[in-house]
Amino acid sequence: MKLYKAYKQVLTEGTVEACVSRFGQELFSPQMGGQEPNTDIEDDYAELIRNYTGGEFGDRVDSEFIEMARNLKKCVAAYPEILYPEKYAYKGTKTTLKALMEPYNEIKNQIKTGQPFEMLYVAKTPIQSWSDDEDVAKEDFGQSGPTLIKLLQKFDKAKETGTVKQFIDQVIEHNLDTQVPLILKYVTNSDDFLFKGKFFNYLSRNDDNEVLRLDNRPIKVMAKIHPPAFSAQVFELLEAIRNN
Repeated sequence: MKLYKAYKQVLTEGTVEACVSRFGQELFSPQMGGQEPNTDIEDDYAELIRNYTGGEFGDRVDSEFIEMARNLKKCVAAYPEILYPEKYAYKGTKTTLKALMEPYNEIKNQIKTGQPFEMLYVAKTPIQSWSDDEDVAKEDFGQSGPTLIKLLQKFDKAKETGTVKQFIDQVIEHNLDTQVPLILKYVTNSDDFLFKGKFFNYLSRNDDNEVLRLDNRPIKVMAKIHPPAFSAQVFELLEAIRNN
């Protein structure tokens, strides 16, 4: 074990040395307010990040950006203040009424009370944008769409007019793909995540405290419906669908 630890320390020190040789003593120093000039590769990486956050790649993640992120990931030990993530990462996303029905018995109490519930998150791209600021995830990505709001309003009207059965029949036939906003929470680690959001802001075109997840394997996250006021209404709707 001592030999392994010694080998690991030498390996880490060698990696740090290689990173400093490539990027200098201070990573992205001009962008962070420092005096050390960027190396050519730092300038290239800074431009890739600006393009990524500026939406140039759209839903596609550029292969150069993926390579850059993986190279920086190797240098977390050299620049931990910038690259080592905060403890939690958050992501706004959406699921469907149908998807919530599948594990409904296990999560119904949490949905009813607006509490987080466990779910499996499957990413669509090799790198995803998260945030280490929960409020950013709520404001920018977790807003309810007009389709869900309109559906819940119709549900309220059906309860008032005594036409719930007919309404739920219609939902089951036509509206189970209605999207429900979620806020995801995940405990980060330096194997999967890169950057502290406040430093990524200096390189990006926004102030979303963005962090990068460099893995697309399914992960178990804690999720909650957003905004919380919708949670009880969604619970009533799901309960009606189940009991139909």
